[in-house]
Amino acid sequence: FPSHDTQMGGFGDALAMMRQGYNVRRDGWEDKTRFLQLKKGKFQGNAPEYIYMCSDKSVCLPWISSQTDLLSNDWEVAHK
Repeated sequence: FPSHDTQMGGFGDALAMMRQGYNVRRDGWEDKTRFLQLKKGKFQGNAPEYIYMCSDKSVCLPWISSQTDLLSNDWEVAHK
């Protein structure tokens, strides 16, 4: 399994790791306390997945991706 701060590559790799339960972030982000986390919806059945941006202060908000983030190749595992 990847360890903390393990470089992965593109956003597709990051999404695959989030689906395995890992948190991810970009090396290019200035705030190293922020990371993305995949969460399931709160409804029964086939609930959609959502990506949240979280901070070390346990604050999570829905993530709105940017073209730069989606096309960058500096995604890494943050912490699980």
